[in-house]
Amino acid sequence: MLKILGIGIVVGVCVYLGYLEKDNLQRRENQLQTMIFAVNAMADRISYGREPMQVILQKTAESSGGVTADFLKAVAADLEKGSGSMLSEIWRRQMRNFENRLAFKPSDYVVLNDFALGLGISHTQDQLQKIALSCGRLEQNLQEAKSEKQRLGKVFQASGWCMGIVLALLFA
Repeated sequence: MLKILGIGIVVGVCVYLGYLEKDNLQRRENQLQTMIFAVNAMADRISYGREPMQVILQKTAESSGGVTADFLKAVAADLEKGSGSMLSEIWRRQMRNFENRLAFKPSDYVVLNDFALGLGISHTQDQLQKIALSCGRLEQNLQEAKSEKQRLGKVFQASGWCMGIVLALLFA
């Protein structure tokens, strides 16, 4: 009886890990979509208004959702403190702070860190060009995330089941 319970637990844990990996792929896709929305919203606010960057970040966070909103709020709050750091430094620091909550890949972090480099310190047109470039790169990453989710999602799910069954057979 105890052996059957142990086998059930092993299979259950392996299946859970497979679903967890599949969920990470979905989270990356969702977070990239939300970040693209936020970056576009920031572009609109930059082009139409003359608000300070912390206000733009705060308003964008209010219209965004999930981890992206929390991240933008943290950047805005850190920027408002006036610690003397540039926005790009604050952005990178908050990216490191949110690393555990974000499902991004290194290529996503590169795009987002490059995006923050000229933000708030260059002319409006330069910022809008940089935002358009970053959005294009984020869109490419989103398409990659969608195809990866479609390609690998079922693989992770099935491999969790298979690994659980194999381990159960080895322990039996």
